[in-house]
Formats: sequence, structure tokens, C-alpha cells
Amino acid sequence: MKSFEIIDNFLDNETFYWFKKQIESSDFYWCFTDYINESNIKDTFAFADIKVQSFEFIKNPNFNYVDFIMKELKKRNLSNTFEVTRAKANLFLKNNTQIKYGYHYDINDSNREYETIIYYVNNNNGGTEFEDGTFIKQKENRALIIYGKQLHQSVGQTDELRRINININYYRK
Repeated sequence: MKSFEIIDNFLDNETFYWFKKQIESSDFYWCFTDYINESNIKDTFAFADIKVQSFEFIKNPNFNYVDFIMKELKKRNLSNTFEVTRAKANLFLKNNTQIKYGYHYDINDSNREYETIIYYVNNNNGGTEFEDGTFIKQKENRALIIYGKQLHQSVGQTDELRRINININYYRK
């Protein structure tokens, strides 16, 4: 089994532009967080919208981006159903240097095999880096699917004001 897959043009154009407009809107509710992951690199921060934590949906005023992503994933894996355990949107602000936010596993306490989809909302020179040095550049409407528990880290951007992605962890049923 491959360790990851990249799917460009994940959502159809009409859905993508509507989706991007919603999440980039000034009405989208972002919360400050100084906890990026368990590596918790000193003096780093981001903004997040946590939609699912430990299998429970969290009510907030933002639209349910989880449904859009998971419906498309189901279309591409026709017979599979998914159990979402964690879902959040991330917003990183531009820095003068590319910050590497620390290698981590999205779920540490699970003995079950899980998958992660990272959906990139906008273009920038940030992305996701794996422990072996493989770098996946953030590109709008690109999905990165990580199969299994793999060390990876977010890499910040230096070229655009904000870097927005959606991170969803799920189990196949």
C-alpha cells in the first residue's frame, strides 16, 4: 500500500470556488491557538476551527466543511464509509522564514489504522513535509491523503499572507 496520495482538483471548480469563498470570508470564525501539535515548537501559533474532536462534532458558526470533503472522498472510494475522529481548519500567517512546526502523528493514542486528508485551500509555498524529507507543496484544491500513522509536519509560507488547510483524521469502516 502506498504511504500517501495527491489528488489535484479534488473538488469540482464550482464547488471549490464556493468553498474557498466561505472559508476565506471575514465571517469565518477563527480561534487563536499556540498549540500546533505535540512538538509544540516554542513561539509558534496559528488560528484554527475545530469541527470534530474525539468523534464529537463541535458546534460553531462556521459552515460544515467536513461534509464537503468527506462526501467527495466517498465518491472516490465508492464502497467505503468513514468514521471521522478529528477535523479542523488551520490558518497560518506569513513569516519571513519558512517555519517547520515539528514532526508529529495526528493521532497518538490509537492502535487502529487511520488515514488523514489534508485539503489545501489556497496557493502558497508552504506545505507538508514527511520524515524522509518528501515535501508536498500547498496548492489550492489539492488533497493529500496520508495512509496510516506517518510522521509529518506543517511547513509555513513566506509568500502569501495566509495558508489555509483542512485536516481530517478518519477510520475506514
